[in-house]
Amino acid sequence: AKARPSSAISAASVMASQGTPLEAIWGKATCISHDGKPIFSIDVHPTSGCFATAGSDGLVKMWALERVLADEPEAACLLALLEAHTGPVNCVRFSPTEDPLLASGSDDHSVVLWRRARNGVQSAPSFGSAPRPADREPWRVVAILRGHTGDVADLAWAPSSSLFASEGRGGTPPAHVSFTLATASLDGTVRVWDLDRLGGSSGNLGGGGAG
Repeated sequence: AKARPSSAISAASVMASQGTPLEAIWGKATCISHDGKPIFSIDVHPTSGCFATAGSDGLVKMWALERVLADEPEAACLLALLEAHTGPVNCVRFSPTEDPLLASGSDDHSVVLWRRARNGVQSAPSFGSAPRPADREPWRVVAILRGHTGDVADLAWAPSSSLFASEGRGGTPPAHVSFTLATASLDGTVRVWDLDRLGGSSGNLGGGGAG
């Protein structure tokens, strides 16, 4: 199970020790919504208190976990709305790295890679979409992977998608990040993508590219 914020864990631990079922502690997240349409996937950011959801509305949404647990209104819980797909989004997964990428797979046969916008500038909304307020935590598209000829049903980051190489002298951090992603499609294939070829080792993933 994914880790919850420490304050939430502490509260849950106390209540659980008093015999309160966990279901009663957490309840249903009523503020999470994709405009009433089905939510197909959820994944928790590995280093911060946010999580992503994927919906049949073709959107990926980023949420503040602590605000959701506090049952705050949807507008307060929503951090970002990610638009790039042209069909339902079936799966979302964060890479197991310090500065994670988010991968999303869709019925449009593509996989989109996202990264938090360091300069606060988010990706432009899809053509024809309605104007909306700026995201509180902007994310941008860094690559679109095309090659499948059917719906992308699932995806997974390789365990090697993490910092490697031994620590250098003087506490120098490892200098390389390896990004490898596997995607499964209803076209009957699994594709393994070497994202280093797209600039993953430098943190500047961009463009498209085949796996």
